[in-house]
Amino acid sequence: LSNAIKFSPDNGAIFIHLQKIENELVLDIRDEGPGVEREDQARIFDAFYQGRPPEKGLIQGSGLGLSIVKEFVEVHNGEITLLTESSGKGAHLRMTFPMANAEKELAWAV
Repeated sequence: LSNAIKFSPDNGAIFIHLQKIENELVLDIRDEGPGVEREDQARIFDAFYQGRPPEKGLIQGSGLGLSIVKEFVEVHNGEITLLTESSGKGAHLRMTFPMANAEKELAWAV
Protein backbone atom coordinates (compact mmCIF):
# COMPACT_ATOMS: atom_id res chain seq x y z
CA LEU A 1 0.00 0.00 0.00
CA SER A 2 2.78 2.44 0.73
CA ASN A 3 4.08 2.14 -2.84
CA ALA A 4 0.56 2.66 -4.21
CA ILE A 5 0.25 5.82 -2.12
CA LYS A 6 3.77 7.01 -2.96
CA PHE A 7 3.44 6.56 -6.72
CA SER A 8 -0.19 7.60 -7.23
CA PRO A 9 -0.94 11.10 -8.46
CA ASP A 10 -2.59 13.63 -6.16
CA ASN A 11 -6.28 12.71 -5.85
CA GLY A 12 -5.56 9.35 -7.51
CA ALA A 13 -7.49 6.27 -6.44
CA ILE A 14 -6.12 3.09 -4.92
CA PHE A 15 -8.26 0.00 -5.29
CA ILE A 16 -8.10 -2.83 -2.75
CA HIS A 17 -10.11 -5.98 -3.34
CA LEU A 18 -10.14 -9.16 -1.25
CA GLN A 19 -12.04 -12.22 -2.38
CA LYS A 20 -12.20 -15.94 -1.77
CA ILE A 21 -11.75 -18.03 -4.90
CA GLU A 22 -12.12 -21.74 -4.23
CA ASN A 23 -9.53 -22.50 -1.52
CA GLU A 24 -7.56 -19.26 -1.80
CA LEU A 25 -7.77 -15.71 -0.56
CA VAL A 26 -6.92 -13.29 -3.36
CA LEU A 27 -5.85 -9.73 -2.52
CA ASP A 28 -5.59 -7.23 -5.38
CA ILE A 29 -4.04 -3.78 -4.98
CA ARG A 30 -4.17 -1.44 -7.96
CA ASP A 31 -3.24 2.21 -8.28
CA GLU A 32 -3.40 4.96 -10.88
CA GLY A 33 0.29 5.80 -10.82
CA PRO A 34 2.81 5.51 -13.65
CA GLY A 35 2.96 1.73 -13.39
CA VAL A 36 6.12 -0.32 -13.71
CA GLU A 37 8.36 0.07 -16.74
CA ARG A 38 8.67 -3.14 -18.74
CA GLU A 39 12.45 -3.14 -18.13
CA ASP A 40 11.87 -3.07 -14.35
CA GLN A 41 9.12 -5.67 -14.07
CA ALA A 42 11.37 -8.72 -13.64
CA ARG A 43 13.27 -7.10 -10.76
CA ILE A 44 10.69 -5.25 -8.66
CA PHE A 45 10.76 -7.95 -5.95
CA ASP A 46 14.59 -7.90 -5.68
CA ALA A 47 15.98 -6.40 -2.48
CA PHE A 48 17.30 -2.84 -2.89
CA TYR A 49 16.12 -2.59 -6.50
CA GLN A 50 14.55 0.72 -7.43
CA GLY A 51 13.11 1.17 -10.87
CA ARG A 52 13.46 4.18 -13.07
CA PRO A 53 12.15 7.37 -11.49
CA PRO A 54 8.63 8.35 -12.56
CA GLU A 55 7.78 11.67 -14.17
CA LYS A 56 7.32 13.39 -10.83
CA GLY A 57 11.01 12.83 -10.14
CA LEU A 58 12.98 10.76 -7.71
CA ILE A 59 10.83 9.18 -5.02
CA GLN A 60 12.59 8.39 -1.78
CA GLY A 61 12.77 4.77 -0.70
CA SER A 62 15.14 1.94 0.12
CA GLY A 63 14.06 -0.57 -2.49
CA LEU A 64 13.14 -3.06 0.24
CA GLY A 65 9.34 -2.76 0.41
CA LEU A 66 8.28 -5.24 -2.25
CA SER A 67 11.04 -7.71 -1.38
CA ILE A 68 9.79 -7.76 2.23
CA VAL A 69 6.21 -8.19 1.06
CA LYS A 70 7.29 -11.08 -1.17
CA GLU A 71 9.05 -12.79 1.76
CA PHE A 72 5.98 -12.33 3.97
CA VAL A 73 3.67 -13.74 1.30
CA GLU A 74 5.92 -16.75 0.66
CA VAL A 75 6.28 -17.52 4.38
CA HIS A 76 2.50 -17.90 4.38
CA ASN A 77 2.65 -20.24 1.35
CA GLY A 78 1.33 -17.49 -0.89
CA GLU A 79 2.34 -15.94 -4.16
CA ILE A 80 2.66 -12.33 -5.31
CA THR A 81 2.39 -11.34 -8.96
CA LEU A 82 2.62 -8.12 -10.91
CA LEU A 83 -0.38 -8.13 -13.25
CA THR A 84 0.36 -4.83 -14.97
CA GLU A 85 1.56 -5.43 -18.51
CA SER A 86 2.67 -1.95 -19.50
CA SER A 87 3.73 1.26 -17.85
CA GLY A 88 1.45 4.26 -17.73
CA LYS A 89 -1.54 2.23 -16.62
CA GLY A 90 -0.88 2.04 -12.90
CA ALA A 91 0.46 -0.92 -10.97
CA HIS A 92 -1.67 -3.97 -10.18
CA LEU A 93 -0.31 -6.50 -7.69
CA ARG A 94 -2.07 -9.72 -6.72
CA MET A 95 -1.34 -11.79 -3.66
CA THR A 96 -2.84 -15.25 -3.26
CA PHE A 97 -2.88 -17.20 -0.01
CA PRO A 98 -4.12 -20.74 0.54
CA MET A 99 -7.04 -21.02 2.94
CA ALA A 100 -6.12 -22.87 6.11
CA ASN A 101 -8.17 -25.92 6.89
CA ALA A 102 -9.59 -25.00 10.31
CA GLU A 103 -10.21 -28.62 11.34
CA LYS A 104 -6.62 -29.65 10.55
CA GLU A 105 -5.27 -26.60 12.37
CA LEU A 106 -7.39 -27.36 15.43
CA ALA A 107 -6.44 -31.07 15.44
CA TRP A 108 -2.75 -30.19 15.20
CA ALA A 109 -3.04 -27.74 18.10
CA VAL A 110 -4.59 -30.29 20.47
